[in-house]
Amino acid sequence: MIISVIAFKEKLERKKLIAIILSFIGTFISAYSGNQSFSFVGIVLALSAGIFYASYVALIGHGQFKNIHPLVMTGYLIIGASLSFTIYGLLMGDFVLNIEYYAWINIFLLGLFSTTIAIMIFCAGAKIIGTSKAAIISTVEPMITYFFGFVFLGEKIKINMVIGGLIVISAIIILNLNNFLVENKWE
Repeated sequence: MIISVIAFKEKLERKKLIAIILSFIGTFISAYSGNQSFSFVGIVLALSAGIFYASYVALIGHGQFKNIHPLVMTGYLIIGASLSFTIYGLLMGDFVLNIEYYAWINIFLLGLFSTTIAIMIFCAGAKIIGTSKAAIISTVEPMITYFFGFVFLGEKIKINMVIGGLIVISAIIILNLNNFLVENKWE
């Protein structure tokens, strides 16, 4: 959203600002356990990833990218990512093709569901509701991950995850409440 405001002169609405602050706080609370050690390199890499992700999200909603079909946009993104990782793997000597068949099946399924379909759905959603709203709503991802980890892997859900998740959900509600009330004639 910040990139969209600066680079594309998108209007900064108060409810969007409140929602992004709440979603940031909620995500931080849900991820912070108190007994973590912090690495400067890890923090720089995480912030860099956030900046690149924000740039990609801002770009798909503006300029020439705005008119590209979500399936085509997904294709471009997947090809770009594949080439980047292939080049990195070759340069670092980590490019390995000799792996078990079940690993290839897992790679294919992760690539299809967790990457391709997820990106395509995100691009389609961003086209419908706008990139800023889509980015804020996507902060619910860690909470969904916690839930699936609990249901399928038996992982424990901690109180900070619940509190953080509720804050993120409140951000999404604030962001969309007015639209919901108008569409359902409750206002």
